[in-house]
Amino acid sequence: ERERERSTRRFRPSGHVGAQINKQAHTRAATAESNRRDSSARRTNKVAKMADSRAESAPLLRAGEGEKKLDRASMWQRWIVLVLSCLLMIGNYYCFDNPSALASQLKDYFASTKYGGDHWQTYFALLYSVYSFPNIILPFIGGFFVDYFGVRIMLIIFNVLILGGQALFALGGSMRSIPIMLAGRVLFGFGGESLTVAQSALAAVWFKDKELAFAMGLNLSIARIGGVINNIVSPILWEHNHMSLWVGAIICGASLVCTLILVPMDKAAEKRIAAHNPEAAKIAVDDEKIKISDVKSLSLPYWLLVLSCLVVYGTVIPFNNVASAYLQERDFLKPGVWNTDNTFIAPKDCTVKNTTSWSLDQHHYCDALKDAEHKANYVMSIPYIISAVISPFLGFAIDKFGKRAVLATAAPCVLLAVHLSLGFSDVTPYVPLVGQGLAYSVFAAALWPSVPYTVDAKVVGTGYGLLTAVQNGGLALFPVIVGQILGPCSNMPPVEKSQIMTKHHFDYCNDHSHLYQYSELFFACLAVGGILVGIWLNVDDYYKRDSQLNRAHKPQEESTSIQ
Repeated sequence: ERERERSTRRFRPSGHVGAQINKQAHTRAATAESNRRDSSARRTNKVAKMADSRAESAPLLRAGEGEKKLDRASMWQRWIVLVLSCLLMIGNYYCFDNPSALASQLKDYFASTKYGGDHWQTYFALLYSVYSFPNIILPFIGGFFVDYFGVRIMLIIFNVLILGGQALFALGGSMRSIPIMLAGRVLFGFGGESLTVAQSALAAVWFKDKELAFAMGLNLSIARIGGVINNIVSPILWEHNHMSLWVGAIICGASLVCTLILVPMDKAAEKRIAAHNPEAAKIAVDDEKIKISDVKSLSLPYWLLVLSCLVVYGTVIPFNNVASAYLQERDFLKPGVWNTDNTFIAPKDCTVKNTTSWSLDQHHYCDALKDAEHKANYVMSIPYIISAVISPFLGFAIDKFGKRAVLATAAPCVLLAVHLSLGFSDVTPYVPLVGQGLAYSVFAAALWPSVPYTVDAKVVGTGYGLLTAVQNGGLALFPVIVGQILGPCSNMPPVEKSQIMTKHHFDYCNDHSHLYQYSELFFACLAVGGILVGIWLNVDDYYKRDSQLNRAHKPQEESTSIQ
């Protein structure tokens, strides 16, 4: 026994050493248990994260295979944005033609002031000139600001300018002050065309590779409706304490409210996209730092679109400026209708109230003039009615089938036939004007949605702004050329005293009725230019761009609407 005890003591550690060993054993056991628990927790967290990931991506995975891209075009909220973007444009288009809709009312209203009488036509023309001429360059600047500062803030600024301009215009009307009215039109012009640029850039962001052409077509239709409402409602409202201009300001205020609703929606969508893909959002922010010099990098197809816009719109809108007088002379008010003995009679102003001193021929003239004006205005409304009705459907077809460059070439072909038939045939004007309405609608539906496919995303606003600026430049230049072609005959037949011609001028216009044919030949030449540019665009698109414009675009990664 003593031997066993000695042996046991030999291998039993001392008290201090034993405590150290026991402590190390407990530490190893605790560490092993902690590692086991951490491993279990990691496995549990991994399983939970996988489950959460599957839950979050379930709607996307059901739509196709793999991860799907999240952008504005995949969100169902884009339809609300479309409605709001349409409504925010109504005030602009409603108020732009307030002066035209109230032409006779404003003339009578200012007749007793220093702005009336022989000076009225000059002041009335200035109401449009002070809007139009600055907008030869302003849309380009506005488009650059859209890209530099962002579409949201510029939408608000442009709408505020429009509201302020229309309110100042209405105040000038109430005070019978032409200078104040002109100042209002200048302020209105600062926002008007640029708002269209910003709205187009917004549509490009929300609908590219989806329903872009449809969205822009619907915007065009709603804009046309705003103009039609103005033509119908403004003369009626004028009879109620001259409220027409102030109602326009109220409508502009409602458009601003739509903008203030839309802006937070777009901002929330941007935050959601950034949360979904932070790296892509960071890249997008970096890319938005643009410079004026970026214009140099715009592609050849873009410049071809600009040139096509210049000449094709030049065959439509400048023609409309002289079409009423031309159609009256061509179809509805030929000299023999009111001047039975084929000698010159200086007609009185048909807008005066006292007609007791008129001769029989003067009565005949004014009766025939009123009927001719009604018929000519009805015919001239055909293109705009067609555009308002079919633009969304054309946009839908372009989204589905493409062929943007093809349609941009087909439209001037139709316009060429329109102007040749008006100038060199006796065809009824209804047929050519229907053709013009179809061509105008097709060209607009193909042109404007093509811009985002020809420029970088960061300069979409600048692209739209430059395109609009060039368009406005052409619309300012071409009427001057047409006026030079027609010379003194641009007011044939005369409507007011200021347009009454001398016997020499009357004989000249009677002997040179072909001057309107020369103007039609000028428009036909512009249409030929549009055809040639269109052919170039198609060739470049097919051989160098993989039919970027002519093919139907689909999202790079299809996805269902994000809930």
